[in-house]
Amino acid sequence: MVVLPVLHEIIHINMNTLKLSVEKKDSEALITKDKMRIDVTADFYLRVKPDSEAIANAAQTLGRKTMNPNELKTLLEGKFVDALRSVAAEMNMDELYEKRADFVQRVQQAVAEDLLKNGMELETVSLTSLDQTDMKFFNPE
Repeated sequence: MVVLPVLHEIIHINMNTLKLSVEKKDSEALITKDKMRIDVTADFYLRVKPDSEAIANAAQTLGRKTMNPNELKTLLEGKFVDALRSVAAEMNMDELYEKRADFVQRVQQAVAEDLLKNGMELETVSLTSLDQTDMKFFNPE
């Protein structure tokens, strides 16, 4: 490849799997279908999809942020939180406890397509913590 400094720019893209953790608890806890609050910690394992189109998308949309997990998390966390909130809103608290694998699978499906737009692919989601929020964080109304 020939790179002309005036016309081209080289952007390094991290092709390794990255772990981005999302924690929603206390006043930011997720709300279930039965209006209960749950504290959740989920780990999202993702990487740049190893094909030329995905790498080009990652370079254009994420740039050097792929090299810094904290910057990447800042950029993508909204997508993860939105997926967690929307799936939790469709399930009762009992369902979340009893069907954790179903919850995780639905979160994966909800976020995977959005990540493809950034050239990323979601390897897996790990639900590391799921618990009812302390009663002091419930809204009495």
